[in-house]
Amino acid sequence: MTRAIDLKELEKKAWTSIFEDGIADIGLGLLLTVATICQIFNESSLYLYSLFIVPALFIIIAKRYITAPRMGVVKFSRERTRKRLGLY
Repeated sequence: MTRAIDLKELEKKAWTSIFEDGIADIGLGLLLTVATICQIFNESSLYLYSLFIVPALFIIIAKRYITAPRMGVVKFSRERTRKRLGLY
């Protein structure tokens, strides 16, 4: 009656659920908002370029303090880690 645990399928579900929280979508929206602000205030855009740090910081902080405590932390296999880093 017990089911065999398929580790690869479980790892695949965990990998895809990382991107289902919508944090990346909000970060992309913030990036587009900052780009629009830089286009509107064209004369002082050199000072506004530092605002491009805000979406990146938002994504990092939100993943660490919102998503990770709710989902938990997963250590992926070496094969999945290599694929993620593009080292094949």
